[in-house]
Amino acid sequence: MEFSIERFLIYAKTQLAFSKHTEKSYRFDLKEFSDFCRDNGVKDGSEINTVVLRKYLSYITSKNLLRN
Repeated sequence: MEFSIERFLIYAKTQLAFSKHTEKSYRFDLKEFSDFCRDNGVKDGSEINTVVLRKYLSYITSKNLLRN
């Protein structure tokens, strides 16, 4: 999953002209999500579904990481 995240960040930086701050924020959030997936047995992006996403939202809400 890390490879896909890096490819997305490169794309976002070059094609979407993300600022350094935006890239840093996305990198942090995607790393957090990737770590959550790994810790919950999700090994590949194709395994991400609504159940995984709902669990993640619950997790970040409980950790006070959800930002407006």
